[in-house]
Amino acid sequence: MSLLSSIKEFFGPSKPNYEPRDKLEIEVSGILPDKHVYSVEGSNLTVEVFHKNLSSERLKNIEETTNNTLKRCCRFFDVQIDDYANFRIFMLENRDQLAEVLKKVHNFDPPKTWTGLTVNNNHPQYRELSKFSASDVFLFFNEKDGLLFNTPFSDDAIEYHISHEFAHCIQFLKFYQPVIEGLSPKLQLPVFEGSADFIACEKTCDGLEDNSICKARFKQGIDKVKSENLSLYNIYYGYYDQTSDNPYKTGIVVSKFLSDQHPKMIVKQFHCTGQGDYKCHHDLQSEIWEISSSKEFADWLNKQYHSADSMML
Repeated sequence: MSLLSSIKEFFGPSKPNYEPRDKLEIEVSGILPDKHVYSVEGSNLTVEVFHKNLSSERLKNIEETTNNTLKRCCRFFDVQIDDYANFRIFMLENRDQLAEVLKKVHNFDPPKTWTGLTVNNNHPQYRELSKFSASDVFLFFNEKDGLLFNTPFSDDAIEYHISHEFAHCIQFLKFYQPVIEGLSPKLQLPVFEGSADFIACEKTCDGLEDNSICKARFKQGIDKVKSENLSLYNIYYGYYDQTSDNPYKTGIVVSKFLSDQHPKMIVKQFHCTGQGDYKCHHDLQSEIWEISSSKEFADWLNKQYHSADSMML
């Protein structure tokens, strides 16, 4: 950053290169003065990235991440994304900015453990924002180190979080309107978050990304499931402690298990929701119970636990 830019930033916010269209864009225009717009590859989806001085390389990485995430979503959910929709990604500086924006716009104080979230604007509570965006993603780049300094997240961490939240955008777009209308039960957190984690971490159909976040998440999940002797049924339907990040830890384990052993059930669980089909949900619950009552999940779990490469396949 030049000396002139630093002086301008010190004395006041930069003028945005876009015309704010709603209360959210008005709120962020002073701290995120730049907007980058692109189409997601092979789709009718558009993404607007609100940021401050991001390099062309960083913006290209965001584009590639969402492009790859969409492909993974299509494969994971077995759907074609032919919808026309616009999404916004707000790349904030740190947690303080995230909390400030969410408090002012959504009257919501995010937990300190959160590094980002996705807001479904089709929900009645947020519908006034849906004119310009189907879902809004909020992320930040840096973790505060003490009072003054910011420590940047690694490239792997940023890519993971963008992919995880963009997977939520697709979940909301394709499957959650019946839930909003009260026509379908919502998926429990371990399924909803676990599938987004799996998509963010999936490298191929046979394995997970070899990065520290995905390795840690999967290992912690395996350890938790084994140490607390959690059954597949109890994890899947949330019949245990769901505080903190437990649904993330155990959710990716369930998604990996179903992907390995019962890939059609992954498709079924989301299509039951998207179609508002209660009989489908009932049948799925019976199938999960039957699998959970057998040794299949426990045997698979033991193989992961004892694998030589830190429990990663």
